[in-house]
Amino acid sequence: MENSCENCQYTTCSRLHSYDAQECKLSGREPCQECSQMAKLDSEIAKVHSQLVQLAQKRHALKAKVNQRHGSLIHRLPLEISSRIFAAYVHRVYDNFNPEKAAESNYTRDWYPALFLSSICATWRKIALATPEIWRFINIPLLEDDPDVDLKIELLKECVARANRRTLFIGVFQFQLNEDPRFSELEEKLDTLTPLFAAIQEIACRSEEITLWGFPPGALGLLIPGDTPNLRAVRIAKAFRFFEDGDGPVGWNTGDFPLAGPLLRTLEFGDETYSLLEFADTDWETITTVTMSAIEVKEGIDILRQASCLTSCSFVFESHNKDHITPVVNSALQNLHINFSQCGADSIQKFANGVTLPSLRELSLRTSALPNMKPLFERSQCQIRTLTLILDKKIPEDDVFKLLNILPSIEHFVLETSFATPKPITNKFFARLCDPRFASTGASAKPPLLPKLTSFSYAGNMDFTWPAFLQIFPPENDVHTAGRPLSQVSLRLKLPKGKIGDLSVVTSLRQIRQSKIKLVVEDHNGKDLL
Repeated sequence: MENSCENCQYTTCSRLHSYDAQECKLSGREPCQECSQMAKLDSEIAKVHSQLVQLAQKRHALKAKVNQRHGSLIHRLPLEISSRIFAAYVHRVYDNFNPEKAAESNYTRDWYPALFLSSICATWRKIALATPEIWRFINIPLLEDDPDVDLKIELLKECVARANRRTLFIGVFQFQLNEDPRFSELEEKLDTLTPLFAAIQEIACRSEEITLWGFPPGALGLLIPGDTPNLRAVRIAKAFRFFEDGDGPVGWNTGDFPLAGPLLRTLEFGDETYSLLEFADTDWETITTVTMSAIEVKEGIDILRQASCLTSCSFVFESHNKDHITPVVNSALQNLHINFSQCGADSIQKFANGVTLPSLRELSLRTSALPNMKPLFERSQCQIRTLTLILDKKIPEDDVFKLLNILPSIEHFVLETSFATPKPITNKFFARLCDPRFASTGASAKPPLLPKLTSFSYAGNMDFTWPAFLQIFPPENDVHTAGRPLSQVSLRLKLPKGKIGDLSVVTSLRQIRQSKIKLVVEDHNGKDLL
């Protein structure tokens, strides 16, 4: 590319201006006629260019006003409202953030929503810079082919400065995207990240939430500082991976890391964290919410024993050992979500025999077996209001009845089964669920299950008849003040023909929907069948 012209800065006319008329030697001291004319043309070109620059500047200023008047609504809103909109957007991006999808797309709006907003136009940049809230959320991707640590440190410091004195939500995501990752490569990569770890440690006192993805225990010790006065939540995933060259050098897979702080309330170990609890020096006294994946039954019971303030927990049990379990009473726990799909009935029985939970209000259980849990509820004397059963395999209806019979306080019941499971529930289930006062002749004489039931949801195969299902609803215009207060029913079914078929049934279901009962009937793909 040619160098720009010294007179008008236009590359296109640099050749015209490469000759100075004063260099003419043909007419003594004065330039010749042609050179004089060229000098006049150069002067006119300079004047025209100056006018062009001025007109361009005026047009640019006018275009900015046009954008404000005719552009999007955001340009015409007060700054305070625009800032709230920007903050709501960044919060939504953060709440729905999926690191694996973000790594595949590598879009700025996913990783750096605040930077994305500030890059749209001058007005949006002004709004973004005037909204410290959006700079609190900092996600740092460390892709396999992305070694620019200095740039990430610079971005980190810039976001921290723009957040003013607000607390920070920091996520660091380490990826090895090749099909056969090697631990030696990971170790080399982690060594290059030491300056970034140090930069994160420097702002530890302002961290409110830390999310770490793809780091082995040794690196976690460098990323999670000990001085965290504002820390409320720690989330860790993908701490252990399978590598072609084994476990790698000793150091990265060993060493403790602290999980403590006066405000620390939430602790979450996601996928591929296995025995990470062994490396964590955790202060359980402040923890109120726990999510643990792939732990043993004994570890779960130990958490309930140590976390005396725990109100909500979710456990995915992988197996259980044969060690003796000392029973525990946790009087604070209100919400319990357990996944026993990788364990047998003995694991559930062992857990049920080892805990007493008098304050339990919500129970979610995913399992392929349903042993006797009556001792747990008899000891606890808890009032379960919400029960969710996710059955991975065929479980006899009688086992479900046994569980429901000992939980008459249930108000919300969700039952989900695999669409491949044959006959998960039949007419017998709805006959037991039916209130005898509303039933037709021949209804069960036994008292109804779940007399306080307010909402019922079922997803799975349809191995019952519509008349049996319809019996759980009261007759039209029949009001019983002492009857079951059922007000919401949802079905998601895999039908043999993909539709209801019987128009009389459709009419009855539509009439129920028009009453005070909220009724939803969908196929297994979520299509409304009414």
